[in-house]
Amino acid sequence: MDFLVLSDGYVAKYDEEFKGYLVEVDYKGSKIKMTLVPYKENSDSLEALKYSFNELVRDLQAYDNDAMNSLCGKLGPYIEKALPEEPDLTPEELLFNFVLKKVAIMDTIRFGMSEAEGLHIVFSYGKAGSDDPNMELMATGYMDSGFDNFFINGQQLATMPLTTSYDLSCGATANYNYNTEIYEAKVNIFGRDVNCFFETDENELGAKTSTDIFEKLYENIEEYDKKARKFLSEKLDQKIDEVREELDNPDLTVEAIMEDIFLDAIVCCTYEEVELTYCFKGVETEMRAAVTGTLAGFGSVIFDYGEAGEFDD
Repeated sequence: MDFLVLSDGYVAKYDEEFKGYLVEVDYKGSKIKMTLVPYKENSDSLEALKYSFNELVRDLQAYDNDAMNSLCGKLGPYIEKALPEEPDLTPEELLFNFVLKKVAIMDTIRFGMSEAEGLHIVFSYGKAGSDDPNMELMATGYMDSGFDNFFINGQQLATMPLTTSYDLSCGATANYNYNTEIYEAKVNIFGRDVNCFFETDENELGAKTSTDIFEKLYENIEEYDKKARKFLSEKLDQKIDEVREELDNPDLTVEAIMEDIFLDAIVCCTYEEVELTYCFKGVETEMRAAVTGTLAGFGSVIFDYGEAGEFDD
């Protein structure tokens, strides 16, 4: 069949190069190129494509919105890689200049499925007024379940965390650890290597939020260290009996602890949360105190105890 008669007076013509039927659809004052690709093993393939075309055209705005919103949620960590000249560009700002240009509906194996199921869809976006193939965004998925894969300039935006390292302003590099599933770095602070950990962003595609928080923390580390130590000292004063018992040192004072305690680790999370962990070495037992809060202030301390040597220098 060389032609497919579709809804609203549209007629799609078969194109041997694309192995599918091509038609241009009116949308927002422009023409959208649409391709309908049949699957010869399905006896009802052409009817399924016609049905899906009708459904898609009727709700094209809703599908377009779904694809764009999904792209917004995935693009953030990749913009810096794709457009290093515009590091502060947000997904919304980027997509503002993009318009829907092409749509494909592809029939697939549909054992026991309805006409609306198993139909693969591809939405392709480009800059308005430009046909530059080097700036294309794509969202792919299925008619019945929405979009689940995304591409920028032909490169798939993976659903696993970005493993590209982050170069921190302090000179250290934060690398992704597949075992812990977070980013890690060793940073020299106050003459000592401090283990720093960065939680992945909500979309699990990088650690931009937590590394940004770290940069703010590191920029004023002496101030935050003083605040954390002051808060810790107050909590130690309340817990000194427990600390003396755990460290088997009945004469230990808060002043002695604060004099010898050292910053051992920093954790930066995605919700502005930070954790500064301090260590104190006793004779046979050691103490670790995790001071948690935000850059606006600290709110709690968690004490932990271990055998001598458990906490590295």
